[in-house]
Amino acid sequence: MASSRHGMIVLSVILLAVVVAIGQPGRAAANDPTTYTLVDAAGSAFVSWQGGDATSAVFENVPNLDAVWKWQDDAWHAYVSDPEAPSRLKADYALSTGDVLFVVSSGPVTLTLGAEVPPVGDCAFVDGADLVLASTAQVETPDGTGTAFYIGDDEWITAAHVVEGHDAARLRTGTFDRTATVVGRDDAADLALLRASGEGLNALRFGDHDALRVGETLGLAGYPVTVAGSASVTRGLLSKVVKAGGNTYLQTDAAANPGNSGGPLFTDCGAVVGVVVAKIVGEAIEGIAWAVALPTITDRLPALRTGEVDSSLFTITAFCNAVWAENQYQRHDSAEACKAAGADGLYKGEAWDIWVTGVENWNHVRYSINGGRATPAGKLRLRDLDPGEHTIEVRELRDGEWSDWSAPYTFTIRPSDATRPLRITGICNAEWVPGYGWDFPGTANDCEVAGAAGLITGGSRHWIAVLAGVEDFGRVVYRIDGGAPFSFATPEDFNGFRALAPGEHTVEAREQRRGEWTPWSAPYTFTTRRR
Repeated sequence: MASSRHGMIVLSVILLAVVVAIGQPGRAAANDPTTYTLVDAAGSAFVSWQGGDATSAVFENVPNLDAVWKWQDDAWHAYVSDPEAPSRLKADYALSTGDVLFVVSSGPVTLTLGAEVPPVGDCAFVDGADLVLASTAQVETPDGTGTAFYIGDDEWITAAHVVEGHDAARLRTGTFDRTATVVGRDDAADLALLRASGEGLNALRFGDHDALRVGETLGLAGYPVTVAGSASVTRGLLSKVVKAGGNTYLQTDAAANPGNSGGPLFTDCGAVVGVVVAKIVGEAIEGIAWAVALPTITDRLPALRTGEVDSSLFTITAFCNAVWAENQYQRHDSAEACKAAGADGLYKGEAWDIWVTGVENWNHVRYSINGGRATPAGKLRLRDLDPGEHTIEVRELRDGEWSDWSAPYTFTIRPSDATRPLRITGICNAEWVPGYGWDFPGTANDCEVAGAAGLITGGSRHWIAVLAGVEDFGRVVYRIDGGAPFSFATPEDFNGFRALAPGEHTVEAREQRRGEWTPWSAPYTFTTRRR
């Protein structure tokens, strides 16, 4: 197989030439939602508009409507975008009470003006494309171009790298040219919020992330390379949902090119489900583009609106206790799941899970609790913290230099709970390493596997019981086969284990917390054998 080269590129365009815009009628809506009947029977008729003043009227997907014209400047005007499909006729007008329309219909025509709600349920791809294209604009800065889309209240979403280094940008389509201010930029999520007039536009709505299915069709709208005037659209599949660095992404094979960055990824019904930010390119790579998904978009929007997005290299998005599964601690599936798990506070004795954006090498990360000394992950112990509120920060060693600390992330430690029992997750022998000392298996699962063949007793063998939920190992006691409790305070405690006869035994553990003993853990069965 031939070798290949590949890499990740962001999809903004470096501006190298002047591009002439190509005009196209835009879509718009009335200032206030209004339902209005044009005609009540099939045929053609002159209609005196009585629906009130409207910035613009949108005639799109209107049942029975074949044609609509407006008398203006001593002539009839119609804005027909697809004469081959009259049932999908589209036209935009600024209307005032008394304006004369000429309507051709195959039945009664009723339309609602205002904040149009995109269709839901079964839709043709053109339904979604029509809605999205009309509310998508090209973003121009002195450095290049990208794409943005309108979400209402004069707010536009684009990718952060499209407007990097700029406080303002230009929004252009075939029907308008507006100046936008950059309200907030989140480099970690590659999202930015712009503010510019949304006059005459319908706000695009967000879809349902949980309802997405791998393999379904998605559209991508934007302004790739030399496209100007009206946005273009491509179509592809949802290839995969990926969670990385505290963000959620959608992978798609829809054609994406420089200039598409910041454009909406949408469903057949026109609901936005992602913001396109990057693609992978290479000699043997095709059809891998990435969009920031709704969970990340909705999570970051509040901070984008206030402009208070953390601009440090790292952002801690979640901190919580790890999940116990398959006889070991594991990370949560997403930052959102971790954040929800930590909302009620963390247990002191459990392993922890942290989600941070911007990290390159986790082995080079250090942590600080309450502004204290930087420590590596293996030395960060929750059981050393008092109940109450605390903060955690992170930084990373890069090219021999330490980065600045991240913004503090606040979390809460729960009070000790004497009703919460420990869990024994493995029991095994420690191994003697010359020049080092006793070495214990790295995880509970490693210990369980190592002890499955039976523990060696006698001599000076050491053993370890791996416990989950411990807050202070100095307050833990054990009992074997239901016997008298013991700790490991004296050599005699080890002798009791070494004297066990070969065969099957049980071990239990409990801990003293705030003067109270937890219940005994469930018995853990193990076997012993002679060397």
